[in-house]
Amino acid sequence: MFSPGILRVTVEQVGAGAKEWHVKLVQRGYGVVAGCRYSVRFRARAGEPRPVGCAVGHDHEPWEAVGDYHEHVVTTEWTTFEGEFTSMTSDPSCRLFFDFARSTAWVELTDVVLRDQTHQRDLCPSRP
Repeated sequence: MFSPGILRVTVEQVGAGAKEWHVKLVQRGYGVVAGCRYSVRFRARAGEPRPVGCAVGHDHEPWEAVGDYHEHVVTTEWTTFEGEFTSMTSDPSCRLFFDFARSTAWVELTDVVLRDQTHQRDLCPSRP
């Protein structure tokens, strides 16, 4: 889980041709198992309506998502978002990430949880 509290992300500039993944917030140290169901839940608000992408993916080559990528429109009101996926692979070295490069509006995140729905438990990242 991300640290408790509210995290504010401010993107000062996005260059022409920037991809959504060029500005990324990452929490490493998660493991997933092929065929298991997971969900990512968080609360967010922004300075103005803006997209925020979210997924769980490999923390190494090939850097792909291990399940569905979700894009949410975050507004100025605190809102709870949730996206579910079934992991396509087993990998002990994954990361939970948020993509921010599609807007320069600030965004605040809190209560971020990656949940193993198959085993009904919240996951905590391993610490090196």
